[in-house]
Amino acid sequence: MLIPRFVKERYLSITCDDGLINSALKVDQLLSPNHATFYIVTGWLKLNPIPILDTPKIIYKHGSLVDWQLLSKKGHEIGSHTVSHLRPNQPINQAEYYQSFELIKKIQPGPYSLATPYGASINIQSPYDSIRLKEKRGFLKIIIDNKLDRIDFFKIVSWDPVELKFSLSKIIRILQKIPSRRWLVLRMHGLDGEGYCPWSATSFKQFIDSALRSGYQIKTIAEMTKLFKKS
Repeated sequence: MLIPRFVKERYLSITCDDGLINSALKVDQLLSPNHATFYIVTGWLKLNPIPILDTPKIIYKHGSLVDWQLLSKKGHEIGSHTVSHLRPNQPINQAEYYQSFELIKKIQPGPYSLATPYGASINIQSPYDSIRLKEKRGFLKIIIDNKLDRIDFFKIVSWDPVELKFSLSKIIRILQKIPSRRWLVLRMHGLDGEGYCPWSATSFKQFIDSALRSGYQIKTIAEMTKLFKKS
């Protein structure tokens, strides 16, 4: 694929919360040879069962340790989404994160990252998943990109456009307008009816193809950490 000479230096990371294994396998196929970051709820894996309190998620498969090890071997990153998917009314419990990392260490070596359920405020050694809103002339502007020269790896800005609210054409227009020297993190859950606000596999593939045509380099969160985190 030929990339025009004027292409800007821009990076894209695809993250998927909740550890939905069927969607993860689709993302693996659609994204190849590039890779995604999957945030798994370690207590929901096979042979490590805890009650799933989020009723809609009971119907989904969350895979086994071996399933995620296989995806890791293919180059994908596996991160923490807590042990039990802490609910909004639960107190912050750092043990949830440390315990989940103990299992993730059996999947792959670090660096490790986490995505907090429901945008909770905990933040330990790892990216905090959020969207910042900046007021500008009476309007709220969504800030969805991270400047490469000053990335805060403890508060990574991400974007989770709902396909029903944002048409695919609008999402692609926003993608193309991201300035140079930027990193866009797309936050997702599942594909084809699975998970919270799922995308269709067709739309996801069109989005990825557009990103590649626009010269984006697709990297996992861990890969970006290795490239840009200052010691």
